[in-house]
Order: sequence, then C-alpha cells, then structure tokens
Amino acid sequence: MANPLYPFKSRFDQSKSRALLSGGAVFTYLATGKEIGGKFMLFEAKGIPGMEPPPHVHMNEDESFYILEGAFLFTFGDEEIRATAGDFVFLPRGIRHQFKVLSPHFRCLVSSYPAGLEDYFEPLTVPYTSDEIPPVNTAPPPPEALEMMQQLDAKFGITYFY
Repeated sequence: MANPLYPFKSRFDQSKSRALLSGGAVFTYLATGKEIGGKFMLFEAKGIPGMEPPPHVHMNEDESFYILEGAFLFTFGDEEIRATAGDFVFLPRGIRHQFKVLSPHFRCLVSSYPAGLEDYFEPLTVPYTSDEIPPVNTAPPPPEALEMMQQLDAKFGITYFY
C-alpha cells in the first residue's frame, strides 16, 4: 500500500481494465485504495445501455460520476438529474439511487470515498484488454452467481431493490 502522505501518480493502462461478467461495461482503474491508503477509488467506465444496476444504496461510501461522453438519467429518492458530458454528479452514502444510460455509449470517471468498491467489483469482473465493449448478457445469472452477489452485497453494505 502506498503511503497516502506522499504524492501518487498513475495513468490509464488497459492492463488495469476489467469487464463486467454481465457485459456492457469496462472499468479501467486509475487509483485504488491499496495504492492510496484507502482514501478513495477512481476508475474510467465505458459502456452501453443495459449494463445499469437496479436501484441500490451504499452504506459505506459516497459515489461520484464525472461524465466525459454520453448521457445518463440519475434517480435518487424522488428526484432525477439528467447528466451529459461535462457534468459531475455526487451521490452520498445512504441514499437510494440508480442510473440509466440515455446514449448509445458512455464514458465517465467514477469515484468512491472511501475506497472499497474496487474490491466489491473484483469478483464481478474479469481482466479485459480489448477496446470493444462486451455485449450485455441478458440471460439470468445462475443460482451460484446470485448467491455470490448477495454475499458481496452484505459484506460491502450494499442493498439492491429488485
């Protein structure tokens, strides 16, 4: 683990990319908690419609999105925010939220404070070095995958509303 009291430099590198097992998105990590003392996590997300998670709540971290390309509709509580390139969206912990991709593709920077979501995503992703976004898998996950996701949700303080 890098000492958070010293400067840290990183650059986007496909060797740090991971694709969702369910398809539709690729994450390329720029900073992880292991590298910066657990302070925060930052990755670039690229994807397509259909990859969106159901409504959920994070109890352990705040989340932010800086939109580089594309358009989203973020819903939290009874409010909606449409966000496009150049917009920053902050979602505090403890707030039920979700997002919908409104464009054919997107690219954004996603952060969580403190770090930890990268460890949540680790078993839900695979290393990926292609420039292509993998298609969304529309088949329901097998029972063992659902069980693993429920265990991860409990461990990381995330509640999904299906």
